[in-house]
Amino acid sequence: MAEKYVGLKSCPSCKELQNSIREECTNCGHDFTKVLTVSDNKQRHGCLTAWLIFMIIGNSISALIYLIDPGMVQVDASEGTFLLLAFLGAFNVMCAIALLQWKRWGFYGFCGTAVISCFINVSLGLGIVSVIFALIAVGALFGMLNIGQERKAWPKLE
Repeated sequence: MAEKYVGLKSCPSCKELQNSIREECTNCGHDFTKVLTVSDNKQRHGCLTAWLIFMIIGNSISALIYLIDPGMVQVDASEGTFLLLAFLGAFNVMCAIALLQWKRWGFYGFCGTAVISCFINVSLGLGIVSVIFALIAVGALFGMLNIGQERKAWPKLE
């Protein structure tokens, strides 16, 4: 028996064109009968968005300073150390962008760069204060990922 044809619609999950009479996507199995609610939409808390934008701007500036004029940083370090710090700053920018795109690896990337930065700062003689600051920054990010009821971002990360 021929399938009844009414029109085409695009699957919201896989974007495959489907016969509009179907109740589920033939490509990925998405249920078209499910009604989308506000909780299905990914929304983040304004504090998290502001923090991630701040991280993008701050890490971009830091990376550029390490590359263009490392003399602005009052630390006696090798050129290789400044290149590594510039790379970590650029990677933090990528992590913030990943979090804005709902990718969980962005948070774990921040954690990794914080650990590496702690070792570098201690080896440069900057002391425990820089370690505490890095831990506070990661804790603040984790806290912001978990504030809000329906806007809590952590469970929505992929």
